[in-house]
Amino acid sequence: MRAKKFIFILSILALFSSCRKEGGEKVLTEAADENLPANLKTLDEQTLKFVEGKSVAVVLGYGFNSAETAGKIKKELDSLFGVETEDEKGLVSVFVFPDDFERGRISALPKLIEDKELLGMLVFGAPEKTHSTLAAIMGDDATSLPYPVFSFFPQDDILGMQYVSNFVLDYIGNATLEEATGENDSEQNHSIPNFDAGKVAERAIDAIIERKGPIPKDSNLISAVQKILGPEHSVSQYSDPETKLQCINHFTFE
Repeated sequence: MRAKKFIFILSILALFSSCRKEGGEKVLTEAADENLPANLKTLDEQTLKFVEGKSVAVVLGYGFNSAETAGKIKKELDSLFGVETEDEKGLVSVFVFPDDFERGRISALPKLIEDKELLGMLVFGAPEKTHSTLAAIMGDDATSLPYPVFSFFPQDDILGMQYVSNFVLDYIGNATLEEATGENDSEQNHSIPNFDAGKVAERAIDAIIERKGPIPKDSNLISAVQKILGPEHSVSQYSDPETKLQCINHFTFE
């Protein structure tokens, strides 16, 4: 078993209090800095306190759930934030559909996250009924989840995913749920030029940590999505092909 990658955040905070610059400014010790994953090294003490004991859930569904693709994403996120396992703590919890879900059903998601205090959730390739599962977590009296949900390339009911997500991002030309049929659906991989799911997940998690809450569904949302997607692609507002109406939190790129 490999050594732990980093001292869990509670230990880091203890190190903060024991090492100060002149004037009282707290800084990371060299030992703490060496043990933190890359992107946590840049966080200030206040932000470390904010993320302490919390998790970001990453669901890898259609197009992102092959052993090769999921393994690559996990490895990238592990080096950047730490991925939680049975033996180690980490800021990110990765769930691969359907293997990590009881009976291979997305409806098992609430059980997987019930003991976690979530900072946010990323869903790649949402399988059918993801929106109803998230709505069930939301509850009858709520209008949104208490943490941001970012949905990439959903294969679920699109109106439902728009409702439960802060934003939905699609690649022009992706297969729809109706087109994604056959025995090997769960092993599909989207062929998207210059798209790195691990890098996009990194930017999305950084955005969640930076904002410390959901991203509002307003005219500024497209800029936030563009920043998460990166400079390799240009984000556009989605227009319904029949009605030509635009949804404020649904975006596409090509």
